[in-house]
Amino acid sequence: MSIRGHKSGSWAAVFTFVGLCFAGLSASQEARVVTTQQLQVLVKIAGITAQNGDPDSAFFANTGAGIRYNFLDSAPFPAGTTYVLRGLIYPAGTISLSQSDYGVSGNQVLNASNSIGQWRCVGSRFIDYSAASLPPSGTVLEEANFTFALRGLQSSDSSVYSKGWFVSGSNAPRSVLSSNHTVLGGTGSNEGASGVLRVELYVDSVFRNILQVITFDRPIQYYVP
Repeated sequence: MSIRGHKSGSWAAVFTFVGLCFAGLSASQEARVVTTQQLQVLVKIAGITAQNGDPDSAFFANTGAGIRYNFLDSAPFPAGTTYVLRGLIYPAGTISLSQSDYGVSGNQVLNASNSIGQWRCVGSRFIDYSAASLPPSGTVLEEANFTFALRGLQSSDSSVYSKGWFVSGSNAPRSVLSSNHTVLGGTGSNEGASGVLRVELYVDSVFRNILQVITFDRPIQYYVP
């Protein structure tokens, strides 16, 4: 049948059907917003002890004398060293502190594809020290600037930014570092974020992963499909 053979009513029905299909597709792809006051950040030790050691985590530091890639180098990093550290963000409760390997959740290996965003830290060290041999508990170690690049809508992010100090922990080797940060703001659904956050850092018993438990005093948001 030619196009001219269709009645206008038939075409209206076709367009209505197509419109409903697209509406259903959009609804199925619509992201769900999650409001929380706690996140978990996973940093894989393989990625922060060698250049290109793991695609999900990374570390490099400028000591003034060159670039170093081993976060756990036994040779101290001098005061004034600036560094970048990167890891993955997961919802609270994804990883249990009691499990031996923080790199899994149940039977699932944790990686970028099942994370809810990327965590980045840019820091400057106040004193000479090595993360492999921390100074006494309560020692202020460095200033750190965090970016929580959380999943947002339409491939954008809903970032949160913070600044604070890292302090050597009192419960080593479990909680080896702690930090209180001021939340400076955000983007997307977290635009205008404020308040403070608390960081507790843990190392798993198989020495493969570092887990940071991040607790906010005010709600933040991210999106899941």
